[in-house]
Amino acid sequence: MSKYSIAKDLIAKATVEGKQESLDATDILEALLVQGIADLKEATSSDYARGFLQYEIESLGSGGIYEVQKR
Repeated sequence: MSKYSIAKDLIAKATVEGKQESLDATDILEALLVQGIADLKEATSSDYARGFLQYEIESLGSGGIYEVQKR
């Protein structure tokens, strides 16, 4: 199972749980992004998290899922 498969499964589960709490999918995805960024920063560094996010932002609109930058 890939890291993306695991993430997609967790997002699907969070979305279902959010609906049970009257939250829409956008609210859940936003919260996951915010918490994921905070956890990434804590696990690595602010510089790494910033670089990772910049890479992903620059990839928006290019279509598909791309392998993220390596450490």
